[in-house]
Amino acid sequence: MNNFIVPIDFSETSKNAARYAAHISTLVPDAHLILYNVFDSLEYGSDSSPLGTDAREDKGRHDIVELALESVKRELSTITGARISCVAEENHRFLDTLEKYVRNNNIQLIIMGITGSTLLGQIFMGSNTLNIVKRGIVPVIIVPPDAHSQSAKNVMLLTDFQDVDNTIPVEPVKSLLNLFNPRLHIVNVDHEHYVQVTDEYKVEKAKRL
Repeated sequence: MNNFIVPIDFSETSKNAARYAAHISTLVPDAHLILYNVFDSLEYGSDSSPLGTDAREDKGRHDIVELALESVKRELSTITGARISCVAEENHRFLDTLEKYVRNNNIQLIIMGITGSTLLGQIFMGSNTLNIVKRGIVPVIIVPPDAHSQSAKNVMLLTDFQDVDNTIPVEPVKSLLNLFNPRLHIVNVDHEHYVQVTDEYKVEKAKRL
């Protein structure tokens, strides 16, 4: 089973990421989509201290989240025939809770949306997505809010070709390539070395513009 987890906060951005996940799941045998939400049932007072909550209220919030996840599941079922599960967990530490679930449930891929149309907006509004990438648990596909691709045909690997044995996560990259069988593009990025473009290449480049 190829398990893909899609964190959902019910924003349009996260639901768009779920649609993308549903589309690419059609390319992968035995795909299993997990729609995942972490909700915080605690209420806070004016001094930022948590207030007690009734157990029935906690269950009510959990039930509401599950109903909302089921609504997303029904929409995705019109896109893919893959198995879709819904998971709602109560915790105020989203990143730690997601990481624990991923490690304990054989997750191969996280698919997340990111908000903000500018780089600054993505840094602030997409902090959860960027932070989960930094943790390096499993490969993460970041889906911009305006992305509507229905395939994963191309993968770009950026490298400066320095200490590649330790800086390139070979096994996770191989795992991703085995899932989608895309074309791999290896791009060298190195600000310390500059390759001069000859006059001949400049002439040829001008012909293509």
